[in-house]
Formats: sequence, C-alpha cells, structure tokens
Amino acid sequence: MSAVPSRPLGPGRARSALLRRARWWTLPLAAVLTVSLAPVAQAAGTVGSQTAASRLAAAAVDCAALDVPVLRRVDPDSRVNLITTSAQEATAAAADGFTQDEGSPFRVAPLDTPGLTAAHRLTNPRTGNLVWMAGATEITNAVARYGYVDLGGDFAVSTTAQPCLEPVYRLRLAGVHSQVVGTGARDSLVAQGWTYEKIAFWVAPAGAAPAPGPTPAPSPGGGDTDTSFTIAVIPDTQQEVLSGLDGRFAQRNSWLVDQRSALDLRYVLHTGDLVNWDTPDHSQYAIGSDAMQVLDDADIPWAAAIGNHDTGAVCAGGSACPGKRVRTAVRDTSTYNHYFPTSRHDDLQGTFEAGKIDNSWSSFQAGGSDFIVMTLELWPRAEVVRWAEQVIATHPDDNVIIVTHSYLDGSGGIYGGADYGVTSPQGLFDSLVNRYDNVKLVFSGHVGTADARQDVRADGTTSAAFLGAFHSNVTNPVQLITIDTAADTVSRRFTAPWTGDLFPGLELTYTNMGWE
Repeated sequence: MSAVPSRPLGPGRARSALLRRARWWTLPLAAVLTVSLAPVAQAAGTVGSQTAASRLAAAAVDCAALDVPVLRRVDPDSRVNLITTSAQEATAAAADGFTQDEGSPFRVAPLDTPGLTAAHRLTNPRTGNLVWMAGATEITNAVARYGYVDLGGDFAVSTTAQPCLEPVYRLRLAGVHSQVVGTGARDSLVAQGWTYEKIAFWVAPAGAAPAPGPTPAPSPGGGDTDTSFTIAVIPDTQQEVLSGLDGRFAQRNSWLVDQRSALDLRYVLHTGDLVNWDTPDHSQYAIGSDAMQVLDDADIPWAAAIGNHDTGAVCAGGSACPGKRVRTAVRDTSTYNHYFPTSRHDDLQGTFEAGKIDNSWSSFQAGGSDFIVMTLELWPRAEVVRWAEQVIATHPDDNVIIVTHSYLDGSGGIYGGADYGVTSPQGLFDSLVNRYDNVKLVFSGHVGTADARQDVRADGTTSAAFLGAFHSNVTNPVQLITIDTAADTVSRRFTAPWTGDLFPGLELTYTNMGWE
C-alpha cells in the first residue's frame, strides 16, 4: 500500500501553525467551513428493513488494508497531540512544540479505501486543539457548535468493531483531546484527570499488518474489549429537595462519581419530578441543580425527563394549582429551563423547541455501538411525537433510549391514559416503540415503585421498559442498568448509597436485545 498523503505542519508555534493548516487545502477557509456545515444526508424510510445480521456482515472489513503506520507526537506544554502518517510532518512538528515522540501506536488505511471511513482532522482556532473524528454528524456538530475547523480527511479507519482491530479511545482535559490505543493508556490518562469520552474509531495494531482477507462478521461489540457498561437511572427525587439539610440527592450523585470506573458508568438518566413544587425563592430547584452539578463537575453526561411536579401545573404542597388550566400549565417549564438550560448538556444534538430542554436528544458511544438518549415531555403533544419519530427514523443504526415521566403503570403495564396531556404511553408505544426496531429501552417514573417488561415486535425484535419511582423519605435508590452488547443483554439492579440497601428482589436480565 502507498503511504497516506498528509500535509506538513509548517513553521511557527503550534497554535498559529494549526490555523495556517486551512491554507494547505485547495479550498479557501470559507469554503472549508461551508462544506463542514452542510447538512448531513440521513437515510430515512422504514426502520427494520436491514437486519442486525446483514448490518454486521456489511461491517466486515479487509483488515489488511490498514497497513499504514501513524506517528504520534505531543506538545508537552499544551498537551495537544498530533497523529500523522507523514514522517516529514512529524519531524517538522518539533519546531511547533510537538517534542514528545510517542512512536507509531497503530495503523490506518489510505483515504478512499473501500469499506472504511475517512477520519477528519479538526482544529479549534481558539485553543489550538487537534482532534480526529470519523462521524459525519459529530464533525458537523464540532464545527457548528464548538467552533472547530474541519481540515478534511487524513486517513481511513473502521467505524465498526472487528476482531482484528482495536479501538482508539478519545479523552478530554481542559479543552484538549487525546486519542490513544490500549486500555492501559486510557486508564493512565483517566488517573491523571482526563475524562474518557468515547471510542473514536477502530484501527489496526502497531507492528506487522493484519493478515489479508476480510474478517468474519463479529458479534455486536466484538473487537471492543469494553462491551459491557452501565447507565444509572435516578428515580423521582421530589422528596429529596424539600430541605437544604437533606443530602440524599447530592450523595447519590457523588457515589456515582466515585463508582464511575467500577461501574464503567457512561450516562445518567433522571425520570422526572426532580422537584416537588416551586417556591418564590425556587429553593427546591436550587437544591436539585446543586445535586446535578456534581455530575457536571465530573463530566458525566446526563439527561432528565420533565415530570408534572417540574412544571407550572403543580403548586405548594405538590397538588395541582387551583384555577389553572392544567393542560396548559403543564407546558410551563420556564423555571425548570432556567435551572437546567440546554447549555448544561455538551452532548446535546437537538431539541423540539429552540432553547428548551423539555424534548431533546443526545448521543454517546459505548460497547462498540451508537446510542441516542431522547427525553420526551409528560404525555407529549402530537407534534412532539412526530418530531421524535423523525429523529428515530433518520438514525436507524443507533440504539434509542427514551426517557419520559409516565410510561409503565404500577403493575408493569403500559399506561393507557393521557391525564392532562395529549399522547398516552400506549400511544407512544404504538407510534414509536413498537414501530421502530432501534428503540431499545424506555425509562419512566411517576407511579408505583419498580417494575419492568420486555415487548416483542412482529419482526421478532424487542424493547424493554423499566419503572423506578420510590418516592422515598429515608433513602435514595438508583437503578443501575448494565448493557452488554456482546452478550446481547440488558440487566437491572438497584442500590441505595445513603443506606446501603440492595433490593435483590428487583434484579433481572433481558436477552435478545439486538443491539445495533
């Protein structure tokens, strides 16, 4: 194979040099930005037309194509890392501060290699950071939301796990990214304070090129040694915010931070009713906001559904406000959005209404798979359901997790009423969950204590729904959901960090989840 062409870094310090890189393209900088911000084409249509087996078969790549070694250099002052296939660029980079030689950690393929995806080099002109991304949506968001400049493809990589490849882990520290191979290198950076973000893509190991020929189709997550991970689900916390002396909410989140590595915690969900009612000084919102700040400070992504107690429909004492049209007041979430604005969520991909977190979706990667977390308002409006359907339909290869305040009833059935909303949970099941095979999990609270169910669609694919709503005055349960993409399972257990309760009778495992 021929070497992958790469552009020399050029003279000068790193930050100015990175800004000059745009000139090495035949396109001017303005054109580069225009191309980067162009809408990403999404394949719409009926979800489920492509089976999991056919997707995996299509994902098999010729690992022998990844035979070009990359060179990694680091600026020890800024901690910015450079990945290049050009020995000339690696040598010249020393003059720009990249004096830490970390050898050749992995192999990639030339651009336009069939079956592989271009890894784009992006730079942030403000910070001088360099990062490599292979997802079109992620690249677009980096440019549009975070001010990055897309400098185009450097080399080709795999965006699916393969037995002959290894993952490149991406981490972040103070606005700088580092991309490393090997769990040892990843864990070492985490121990130094770096935040693990995701698997960026898959590459060939350093050393001899892999044996020629396509590899067998892997099981879901195969090739990613970390196929099992955890999502934490916080139940209604309305009883935990009534007094500033009640430390249960914040203590639960501190426990999750402390257990992050042991759990391999990737995401935290909240099922709604974060507060009980609003007060003139918004004290309950302040307590809840401070508790969730524990997760923010640890860079643990989270998403919360909005419950009826989080809206203008509920007044002092936790009852419906007298003299108000409840169906209208339940959409008044202005105080909630003041304390929990969209700006608190770095991974946010879209919202139904601009500047409102009520109906939103975010994304993350774990276990070699892509996930969408979607929050839906309580008993949502019809137009919200149509918006959610569009997001789900245009991401058929992502595993969708829906969080909404009311879905399962206290006996584990799907609730059939819409109370003071529009669309019942049964309507959500009919419109979204039962219709799209990439909807995998639904989480709710509102009633009962804890229950769960697994539903099988007509095509044999499954979804699982989990209820957790303890409304406790003495402890602080949290639902721990373990997803194993290799074993094709989802498991649940509860624990209460405040009192040490374990709830063994609520543990369960569902199989045949068909993770995308």
